[in-house]
Amino acid sequence: MKNKKIDWTNHLIELVVVFIGITLAFMLNNWRESYKDHELRNKYLASFYSDIQGDHLQLDTLIRQETERLDQVGRLLTLLQEKKYQNDSVLIILSQMASFNPFNQNVVTYESIKNSGNLSLISDYNLRQKLIGYYQQLEDKRLIEGVYFDYFNKYIIPFVMTSLDLQQQKFVDPGVIRSVKFRNIVGGSYQLLRQNLDFYQTVYQKSEELLTELKDR
Repeated sequence: MKNKKIDWTNHLIELVVVFIGITLAFMLNNWRESYKDHELRNKYLASFYSDIQGDHLQLDTLIRQETERLDQVGRLLTLLQEKKYQNDSVLIILSQMASFNPFNQNVVTYESIKNSGNLSLISDYNLRQKLIGYYQQLEDKRLIEGVYFDYFNKYIIPFVMTSLDLQQQKFVDPGVIRSVKFRNIVGGSYQLLRQNLDFYQTVYQKSEELLTELKDR
């Protein structure tokens, strides 16, 4: 029986074809995964832009409100120190002190990308660190606003509830506004409002910088 001659050329061609097929399949799969990651990254960035833009608009309103309120409380503090106040003007400013509007930061996108382990999709290291730093400020927000909220509940609201006749819109005892206690409450409120406003302005600036970076991506 004669030995069958092996067609090495044909086998080599078949091997090359198989190799090319596997390589192309692997490259196609990698391309698909890369494309999916690229699309997901773009969705995250667009969502970040939307969230931070919402923060930016909210902060703009808060800064204007808090600036006006700080000016009013500062004016009241000056009037109390100079003893040039009138009960009606004190009531108006006190009503502004007796309100509290917290900053409700949008964290849905950040929590989603963090919990899914997809932060690495944002390949720009500097941008990723800026986003992380921006959202970590939430802890500062809780602390700063929390101090004011505690003060608000412990001093301002009890003073309003015990010293004002809300229906008649007048002080139960007009002399209370000459007390050291009232001046201290107004002074403490002024300092904490200043702290809140400084924080809002800092976050506003960072949100503006992030919006500029995210806009063209």
